[in-house]
Amino acid sequence: MVALQTATCQAFVIEEEEPRVDLFGMAVLENQSTKPLNPIELSTVLHKLQTEFMIDENEIVQSWLPMLGYGRNPRVLQLYSGLHELAPEWREALTAEQISLETAKEILNRPEQDQIEIWRLFAALRPGKNRQREFLTLLADVSRTEEMTIAQLIDSTSVQDILNARLTPPQKTERVKQWLWEKRYPRYAAAQASFADILHAARLPGYLHIQAPLYFEGDCYSVSFAFSSERDYEKTITALKKLLNDGVVEDLLKLP
Repeated sequence: MVALQTATCQAFVIEEEEPRVDLFGMAVLENQSTKPLNPIELSTVLHKLQTEFMIDENEIVQSWLPMLGYGRNPRVLQLYSGLHELAPEWREALTAEQISLETAKEILNRPEQDQIEIWRLFAALRPGKNRQREFLTLLADVSRTEEMTIAQLIDSTSVQDILNARLTPPQKTERVKQWLWEKRYPRYAAAQASFADILHAARLPGYLHIQAPLYFEGDCYSVSFAFSSERDYEKTITALKKLLNDGVVEDLLKLP
C-alpha cells in the first residue's frame, strides 16, 4: 500500500454461510483474466466444482469448460482431473511444461513409491516428453514380466550402476533404455547383438551397409552402397561376393 501511495482500497465482502458457485466462477474468471489457468489450477477448479459445489460432469463439460476456454470436450475433464494430487515436484514439472499431460496422468495412477523413483530417474536422465512416454511404457512392461514394482526395478543394481556412472545424461538415457529393451524383448536384443557381432567380424568397407529387417521379423535384408566410378562398383561386387563365400550371408539369414 505504501508503494501505491494510498492508505485504502475498495473491496467487496460477501458474507454467506454456504459457498456460492456463481461467486466461485467470478473469482476464477477474474484470475484467468490476468493469466491463463495452468494445468494444476484447472485441476483444482474442476475438483472444487465436483466436490464442494456438487456439479455433475455433464454440466461441467457443457457449461464450465467453454467458459474457461476449453470447449465442450469431455477429454479435457478426463485429462485434467486429479492432477492437483500430484507430488509437488511433478506439479512443478507439469506447470513448467517439462512433462506432458499424458505423462502426468500416467504418474498419477502409479503408487507413491513408484512416483518417487520415476522422478529420480527422470531427474538423472532428463528425457524429453517423447522419451518420457517411452520409458514409462518400458518400465511398466518390464515390471510386469519381472514381477516387481517400478520402484524396485529402478532401484535395481543394474539401473543404479548406470545412473551412478561417469556418463552424460544422454549416455545414461541410452544405456538405461537398452537395458530395459533387453529385459522387455530378450530375443530381439539377442538378435541385435548377434547382428552387430557378425558385421563387426566381417569388417565391411565403409561404403557398404547392410540393414536387418525391422525387429528381425522376416529374412529380407537390404544392402546399400555408394560408388563414383566403375572401379568402385567392381570393389563393391567383390566385397559382396566375399561376404557370401565367407558364410556371412548364411549367418545373417539364421538370425534371430
